[in-house]
This record gives sequence, C-alpha cells and structure tokens, in this order.
Amino acid sequence: MNKRIGVITLIVVFLLVAGQACPRGGREDVVESRYRVGSEGLVLDFMRNMPPTKIYDLDELRIGVEISNRGAYPDSAGGKDLVGKLYLRGFDPNYIVFDEGDWQEIDRRLFGKDQYNPEGGYGLISFTSSTIELPGGIESYRPTLLATACYEYQTIANPVVCIDPNPYSTEVRERVCTIHDVSLGSQGAPVAVTRVEEAVMKDKIQFKIYVQNVGGGLVVDIDQLNSCPGNLDYTNLNKVDFSGEISGEALFDCRPDDYEIDLYDNSGFIICYASKPASGDAYETPLKIQLDYGYMSSISRQVEIVKTPE
Repeated sequence: MNKRIGVITLIVVFLLVAGQACPRGGREDVVESRYRVGSEGLVLDFMRNMPPTKIYDLDELRIGVEISNRGAYPDSAGGKDLVGKLYLRGFDPNYIVFDEGDWQEIDRRLFGKDQYNPEGGYGLISFTSSTIELPGGIESYRPTLLATACYEYQTIANPVVCIDPNPYSTEVRERVCTIHDVSLGSQGAPVAVTRVEEAVMKDKIQFKIYVQNVGGGLVVDIDQLNSCPGNLDYTNLNKVDFSGEISGEALFDCRPDDYEIDLYDNSGFIICYASKPASGDAYETPLKIQLDYGYMSSISRQVEIVKTPE
C-alpha cells in the first residue's frame, strides 16, 4: 500500500512540475496561430438569383450581396469596429434607380476570425429597384452589375528575430540563436509581411521588412478611402501605413520616412532601425509589425432587363 501511495505521489509531483514548465501564454499563442492565417479580408458573393439572370422591366430588381470576413481584423475583443461601404455600379442611373441609393454602410460589427469565431463574421446587404424605366425603342438592357466593397483593414505580424550584441565575435561561446532572415506565411489579411532581413551595425540593428498584396483586390490609401471606388487615381493606390516595435521600443529612422510603404507590382519594403544592446548574450524576441490600409474588392454579374410586351 505504501509503495502504491509513493508511486501516486511521484506522478502528482511530475504533473505539477510539467504544468509549471509550460508557458502560460502558450495556449493563447496556439489559438491565435489557428485564426491569424489566410490571405483574405472581406469576401463578397451574390445571393442565389439576386440578381436574376433575366427580368422584365415591370418587375422589382433585387440585389443581395453576402459579405464574409475571412481575415483576422477587427478582433471582437479589440475595441475596434469595421469601417467600410458597399457600392453598386455598372448600370445607367437613368434606367435603374435603387430605393436605398447606390451604396450602403457595411455592418461595423462584422468582426474577423478569432478564438470565439474561427469562421469570421457574416453579413448581408440588399438593394431593391422598384423603378426600372427603359426608354422607347429599347427592347432589352444588359448591364453588368458591379458590387464593390471599400473598407479599412489591418495586418498584424510578429516574426521572431535574433538579437545578438556581438554577432561577429570570435569568442567561443554558446548562443541560443544566430542572426538570420525570416520568411513568413499569411497573417489573416489581404496584405502580408512576407520577409524580414536583419543586419547588425555598430550601434543599431537594421530591419528590411517586405510587404505584399496577396488578396486579389486593390490596396487603397487609407486616408483616401472616401474617394473609393469611383474617384481614385493612381496616387491613391498601393499605399500601406507601417508601424513597428521591438522589446517595447518603436522602430526609428524608417525609410520611407513617412512610414508609408509604396507597393509596385503588389510588393514593397521599408527599412527601419532598432537600438542594439551594448553587451550581453544573444536572445530571441518578437518584432511587432502593424500595417494599416484601405482595401477594395469587387464582384460582378450581368442581368438582362426585357421590355414588358404591351
């Protein structure tokens, strides 16, 4: 009996030690890694038969657009709402007038994926035209209806980098890490941090951070989002606002110095610096990166409007 009690005691002690050895944030990190993946933000789709492929001009034209947030922004617990609008285009407003107008606000509570909702938010916006007026002599009209979402979005990336005050030292010592470039996967957003290159200088550390549009839509200057979609020009596109920090300190002396990354052929980079420890052992730490931008996505469908026989 005493032997059995001793074995049970050893097992209990082992489990307690093992539990204390596990990092408290480990489970949260694992959960976050499951939803902060993918290259999509808002995904649009027309509802079945809304619009239909063919209607008569005396019928109501109903448009239904499903909106799924398949990215990881905004977080339902983060205190931010989604800001965006859905526009209808591609039709002659002299022929078709929608009761709600040609745009509507997207639901601000359309949250992204998180540990509570791994599929992301879902919403529906509908438009109805009770008035279709085809002029005399026109027997049919075939507009291609374009639904366009313009919205704010954000990318969070936390690549782990190596900080070594003396990476080129010939001193024989044990190192937990070495300076190396880091390649990243997706981060649950249509704009992704794809690579971080690190170089150690005399009194600072340089990070070259690469960014890419991976979502299939257009990146819009977040300050010009109100001009989306119809009043944009090339100067309003492909601009991403950047901020970063390491060990609680903001990166500095970034180039471009306005902390705005310009994308060419959907790719771009920024070079920033961090203070280098004067001495000490090498260690690993997350480089916290935040990207803010506007994004534009569209879907289209053609509908035939036929003149009602008299």
